[in-house]
Amino acid sequence: MLVPLNTLHTELLGLYEGLQLAWYLSIERPIAQPDSLEPVKMVNDPHANVSHLPLVRAINSLVKKCLITNIIWIPQECNMVADGLAKLTAHDHYQPSIFDSPQEVLNLITRNVTGLTIS
Repeated sequence: MLVPLNTLHTELLGLYEGLQLAWYLSIERPIAQPDSLEPVKMVNDPHANVSHLPLVRAINSLVKKCLITNIIWIPQECNMVADGLAKLTAHDHYQPSIFDSPQEVLNLITRNVTGLTIS
């Protein structure tokens, strides 16, 4: 199943921004765990450096800069806290979100542990 282009672009942009931040902060072993399989396949492809998508090539370039980079697919059902955090952010900007209260995160973790869906 192919991911719609806008969703694919968003997932790839998230990977790119995260790896760029990891490089800037000198994180030697970044791990990215997107919940969409298609971008993971694209950036882990041995021919990612010649992809027709510029973001895939840019991610490939960042991955090569790091000593060890793991980009691992985590199904959305297994990554409910991250999915819930993403849904808590404002969708009208592209800046990182900072949560003032750990309560927001604790609520997500509690719901994940008890098996409740995050909507």
